[in-house]
Amino acid sequence: MQQDIDVQRKIIEILRILKRHKEPVGARIVSKELSEIGYPLNERTVRYHLKLMDESGLTENHGYSGRTLTQKGTDELNNALVSDRIGFVLSRIENLSYGVTYDPFKNEGDIAINTSLVEKRNIDKVLTIIKEANDARMALSPLLKVLDETEEISNFEVPENYSAIFSPCSFTVDGVLIRSGIPVAPILGGMVEIEKHQPVRFIEAIKYEGCSLDPLELFIGRKRTNIRGAITKGSGVVLANFREIPLIAKDNTQKIFEKLETRGFSGILKVGEPNNHVLSVSVSRDKVGVVIIGGINQMAAVEEAGIPTNTAAIESLIDIREMKNVNELI
Repeated sequence: MQQDIDVQRKIIEILRILKRHKEPVGARIVSKELSEIGYPLNERTVRYHLKLMDESGLTENHGYSGRTLTQKGTDELNNALVSDRIGFVLSRIENLSYGVTYDPFKNEGDIAINTSLVEKRNIDKVLTIIKEANDARMALSPLLKVLDETEEISNFEVPENYSAIFSPCSFTVDGVLIRSGIPVAPILGGMVEIEKHQPVRFIEAIKYEGCSLDPLELFIGRKRTNIRGAITKGSGVVLANFREIPLIAKDNTQKIFEKLETRGFSGILKVGEPNNHVLSVSVSRDKVGVVIIGGINQMAAVEEAGIPTNTAAIESLIDIREMKNVNELI
């Protein structure tokens, strides 16, 4: 039984790899990417699994070019190993945060990023909206990396007629705190009401624990934000997430936040008082609540402007030296 589960997991990981690539993928690339995530299968074994997946209708064989997912394969991936996916987001947050090496005092190291795809013809409008969000302090950071169509980074290739935008993820901040010896517990993501440029309360939220999808991506899909209102009038509804730190670490945390502010990370919405609720969210005993703007908040503003995006939160890591200020890109 355990062997069957292990095989199924390998098949699911192969399906995930195929889904990430827009073009057919061969056994060599699949074998390499499987090894990177802890499944060291040689090319011959991968080809064996791919042949079985072809016969099951999960993949389509394009000869020497490789394989692509079929609709059945996509459905299988979406429904597979539900028990494994429960809590997937929290696990992803913890792993990505731990991988952050960014030091705001030296301004060097890797940060966590989100990834968004937009049609190339819309890129100028998108960058303008992102700039407006940053100018209004309704974004985590003005830093971006933009890739043009067919450009590639870390096995991510931009589809034709599209541009890719990499922006700092708010869990970069968690990573910075962890490297400073401050334990951080991500609790929930949701929507925060803004009035007169100040955060008032969470009006809706989803806990990370037990969640298989990132809550902020879900809220973008529901189209219930009003980030444009927060940008232009100082009142609206923005995406944010909530975490807890030990009360004894509050002073050190504040010092780190002040340094992050000098590096352009201006998305710290609220740092609470020990044992007191923050923006209507209760806090555990001997803890302090911290609310930070979601790294994909600016992309939600883009969606509000009627420009479709394909955004994936909590995606990967990148050296901060590869990022540029949005003002340099317009």
